[in-house]
Amino acid sequence: SVTGVRGRVVDVDVLVEDFRFYVIEVKSRAELDHVEYLMEKVKLVEKIMDRKVDKAMIVAVNVDKEAYERARELGIDVICGHVIE
Repeated sequence: SVTGVRGRVVDVDVLVEDFRFYVIEVKSRAELDHVEYLMEKVKLVEKIMDRKVDKAMIVAVNVDKEAYERARELGIDVICGHVIE
């Protein structure tokens, strides 16, 4: 967890730092709101860590088609079992 704007606590599921810097969101089912919120988390992590996030990812069993398409538009990698129509 990181503390964000106005003391709001933001949970980051996985944060990996080696030669590159990754933020990974893990969900059983990823929806559009989760994709949009992940981008907010990325910006917050970049601000707090004073480092650019190289890659954001969503790992989910199921991803709504709309969420999958939006993630791809934003450059978020999606690893999932199924895309749900």
